Amino acid sequence: MSESNEKATTTFVAGNTISPEALHATYGIPLDEVTACRELIRIYSNQDVIVAEGESDAAMYILRAGTVKVFRRAGVAQKFMGTMDAMCIFGELSMINHEPRSATVIAMSDKVLVYRIENPNLHDVAANPAWAEMLISNLSMLLAKSIQQHILALEKVKELRH
Repeated sequence: MSESNEKATTTFVAGNTISPEALHATYGIPLDEVTACRELIRIYSNQDVIVAEGESDAAMYILRAGTVKVFRRAGVAQKFMGTMDAMCIFGELSMINHEPRSATVIAMSDKVLVYRIENPNLHDVAANPAWAEMLISNLSMLLAKSIQQHILALEKVKELRH
């Protein structure tokens, strides 16, 4: 796994050689969306670290194209948690809780395009219906998973007592 390195990553911002038309053609993202989100777009290559577990950063990410792998520390090793594909959101817990990253996210495909939303507040995210829907969906899935883990832990305690 490579270290997180913003300089090693191709960034689409004003002055970059990647045109909105080229991004539209390559990734199939509507041209008006590419233009509107041009300052947010970051492109990562295979094995680039997008976020690293433990780092402090309030940015939220929307995975717009490509696939990423998610890992969490398990002692000294990295435990594979799963993959995410386009139109997923990550980094939302650090944004909301202002806590260090809870996982490492690594680009898995050749070119991964994300919208990196720096220091967002919930009002900014809620102003975009698609982003708000992704955020609410993610948070509700995390809550459901947390409740399920809590129930399993309570059942285990009950089992151990008997």
